[in-house]
Amino acid sequence: MKRIGLFIVLAALAAVTVVAQGRKELRFNEVMTVNDSSCVDQYGRHVPWVEIFNSSYGTVGMEQMFISNKEIPTNGNTLQAAGFSKPKDYLNDYARKNPGVCYEIPRGDRDTKVAPRTHIVFFADGNTAAGALHLSFGLTPGQASKLYLYDVNGDLVDMVEIPATLPAGATFALKTDGKSAPATFDPNEWSVRDGKTQGQDITPGKFNLAEQNDNIEAFHQRDPNGFIVALMAMSAAGSSLSTTTLFARCRMTG
Repeated sequence: MKRIGLFIVLAALAAVTVVAQGRKELRFNEVMTVNDSSCVDQYGRHVPWVEIFNSSYGTVGMEQMFISNKEIPTNGNTLQAAGFSKPKDYLNDYARKNPGVCYEIPRGDRDTKVAPRTHIVFFADGNTAAGALHLSFGLTPGQASKLYLYDVNGDLVDMVEIPATLPAGATFALKTDGKSAPATFDPNEWSVRDGKTQGQDITPGKFNLAEQNDNIEAFHQRDPNGFIVALMAMSAAGSSLSTTTLFARCRMTG
């Protein structure tokens, strides 16, 4: 029974590790501030949109992550001053009180689960009543703005700086899908796409330019749901625990 219980604990830890690692691989990928001819939402409306790419090889659930147009400090001093001990509670309260700044992605919506190496599109229209993929704030044309993606534990996962000069009907996009350092912005990795020439296609929910590693792709074909990755993480956790237990026994008998 103890071994079964230990296996369950290790499996849970492995699952949490895989999920957390997957969230770290999310990247802002393409943004349109003035949508006059691009994709439409489920009501047929042209509204600004933000695309995020899952660059990992496992499905990532984005529930309880936060998208903000303002940097939100989540250090200990900030939490203490606001009367909170956990970043999750602080961000939840902040999003509830400041919907024009921060949006918490709700639980229980399958649309917020992002399959491996695919994209998710959020509509920046300030209309959360329209669904989980509608942000609580909009994007202002002709105004420089920033977007931040926070995990539930307060970690900054990614950010992007959108130029004020972005024309109507154009997007600001990563040159290669997901290819950027986490939680940083390098303008050299981004470009404006006007959709007028080949290679400048506007691609909500589709690839800009996919970067492919043949070995990783082959591995993904054998493990499309990430089960092998989870078992590897679980095995690593088990090995670590076994080593710790052995060391403890040696100390007791030594």
